Amino acid sequence: MVLAVTVMGLLMNASISKAFSDAAWSFLIPLLTIQIGRTLWTIISVDDKAYRAHFGRVLVWLVASTPLWIAGALYGPEERLYFWAAAALFELLGAYLAHPLPGKRLQSNELPFDAEHMLERYNLFLIIALGETVLMTGVSIAQSPMNPMTLFTGTLAMLITISLWALIFGSAQQHTERHIRQTADPVRVSRYAMNAITTMVAGLIILAVANEKIIHHPTGHAKLVVGLMVSGGPAIFLITQSVFLKCVLNVSSHKHWIGGVIIAFSGFLMLIWPPYAVLLAVCLILVFLAGHDRFKVANQSSSP
Repeated sequence: MVLAVTVMGLLMNASISKAFSDAAWSFLIPLLTIQIGRTLWTIISVDDKAYRAHFGRVLVWLVASTPLWIAGALYGPEERLYFWAAAALFELLGAYLAHPLPGKRLQSNELPFDAEHMLERYNLFLIIALGETVLMTGVSIAQSPMNPMTLFTGTLAMLITISLWALIFGSAQQHTERHIRQTADPVRVSRYAMNAITTMVAGLIILAVANEKIIHHPTGHAKLVVGLMVSGGPAIFLITQSVFLKCVLNVSSHKHWIGGVIIAFSGFLMLIWPPYAVLLAVCLILVFLAGHDRFKVANQSSSP
């Protein structure tokens, strides 16, 4: 099954750049084959009745979204975007709610589940997303004139990425590891962690695009949307992490909330500041938050 998904994933990814032109079906057929095929395989292969019933509900949600995917492939590129966006949002909603059906929901308490292994997988997923951010920063530097401003903005972009990495694997990681060792419902923790990670990765993607634009055009007055992207990406990341800590782990983290709100509003500085200055402001806030978090972790580690 893993090899089949790998092959289908290769075909799907090879078609992404032309998915909104003449390769809609080359993208869509592997996508639907992966989504529906691996779910059917799981239903057939899993031993636990509760899990088998759950993945049966997952299949219903995936089949329900399939007409939207197909309709998007049948229409032109503009209409396709709306149909496929609706299909993707429908599937994300299903994942967020654990794919309920009328009168039937996932009862995950006391289900056997290796949450520590799943947490390791999630960490790898975030590392890949951070790596893509680093890669895009490097490409942007290589494509820009090699001057002090390019090096300055590129360094700021890297410091922002490093700060987010430190926040991922700092106190939040410790709280999560402690919780999954004690909880009677590891499935719930893992499910909400995946929901949080999906949103955090979206924030990283927004940040990567903003970094690219600012590295290419660091001076002058950029559009407000660039400022909102360079501030909104990290803000989404921090606030999502804070919501997960509070709602799932019952841990309050004021620095995430306050830092996220401050960074979110810093994007409006693009109206009066040049892009590199806004990037610097975001960088300084994140470096401070990451340093404070690391200092807290170090103090907890040294406490008896």
